[in-house]
Amino acid sequence: MNILTKVFVVLMCIFSIALVALVVPYAANVENLSEQRDSFQNAAAAARADAALAQQRISDGIKEKLNEISDLKAQLDAEKAASLGLKSQITSLEAEVKRQEGTVRSHEATIASQTSTVAQLTGIQTDLRAELTKRRQETVDLTKKAIELEAANNELTTARDTLRRQVRLNQETIAALNKELTEVKEILATRPPADDNVSNTSDDNRGVQPTHTIRGQVSAVSKAGEDITLAQLNIGSVAGVKNKMEFIIHRNSEYLGTLVITTVDEQNSAGTLRTVRSGATINAGDQAIAGPIGR
Repeated sequence: MNILTKVFVVLMCIFSIALVALVVPYAANVENLSEQRDSFQNAAAAARADAALAQQRISDGIKEKLNEISDLKAQLDAEKAASLGLKSQITSLEAEVKRQEGTVRSHEATIASQTSTVAQLTGIQTDLRAELTKRRQETVDLTKKAIELEAANNELTTARDTLRRQVRLNQETIAALNKELTEVKEILATRPPADDNVSNTSDDNRGVQPTHTIRGQVSAVSKAGEDITLAQLNIGSVAGVKNKMEFIIHRNSEYLGTLVITTVDEQNSAGTLRTVRSGATINAGDQAIAGPIGR
């Protein structure tokens, strides 16, 4: 093999390596673009990495062949014609690279547009977050007001229940007083009219009436003479009993007689039965009442 053939073989190897280095990235780029059109930027980055690697390999190969190339420079002119075909292919590849670069720029413009849209959406999101914070504060304020209103409602409910209980108590009291008034009216209805001697008694001998109702029971009954009957009550000055106070003696709703107090101590009192209903007998345990009804 003569030296010209060797030079030709070496040049063919060099141009083959260069051609492979250009064709392989192109094929890789075309395959990646067809498979991953939406993620072209990553594919382009991979293609650039492959090109850089291929370029490094070419550089390494060139460095290894520098000594041989320096000896073969004189013979390279003869091989220029063969290189024209490769130049045509390189031109075609450069055109393809430019087309791919245009595609990359188009994708970059799309990314820029999307970035602008993302920025706008971020601003909207910030405004919405501020509005949400404001609404949350309003919700907290409304919750506090609701709690305050509920507490006030509970207080009003408690006051209403208290008033209802008071009304029921008052109604029960009124019912008891009405019952008491009815009983006293029935007692008074059975009381005989006073005789002329009693009605003409001086003011000093008339019974004293208290300002409030006093109730008690007959604890003892005794005779002080043929026409005088004494009775003792189980209440005294502590209950408000005073000398000359007049008590009506009754048994349930039956009027029995009238007692005028003549002796009073703290726990007991005694007096004279001034009027006794005809046919009635006063015994221990009979009730005594004095004063206005219902007070």
